[in-house]
Amino acid sequence: MTEFERSAAVTPMPLSEPGRPPVTRLEFAEAMSRLAATVCVVAGNWQSERQGRTATAVFSLSASPPSILISLDRTCRLAELILASGRFSIAMLAQGQDMIADAFAGKHGDIDRFSVGEWQA
Repeated sequence: MTEFERSAAVTPMPLSEPGRPPVTRLEFAEAMSRLAATVCVVAGNWQSERQGRTATAVFSLSASPPSILISLDRTCRLAELILASGRFSIAMLAQGQDMIADAFAGKHGDIDRFSVGEWQA
């Protein structure tokens, strides 16, 4: 079986009800208005492990219900943590946060990516 056939055979992530109340339509629309031309850090954690990576493939799908699409390689560790926990976060980076974008893109080598910038749980 080729790599493509194996990846095509993976079952898609099941959808479920959100674990907490979603943001209001107005809050979601306001946040998504800033998403159009930015780089994001997508992060997830499960148990005591956290992972994150730079992503430009982040899209608003709907304001009602608030829905976002992120595009990740389904075989990466971050995707596994998102599947295990059922949640993820998105940090939209501002101009001047290039070091954070580069760290989460792996351009600074094998470092703790969360040591670059300020992060809160």
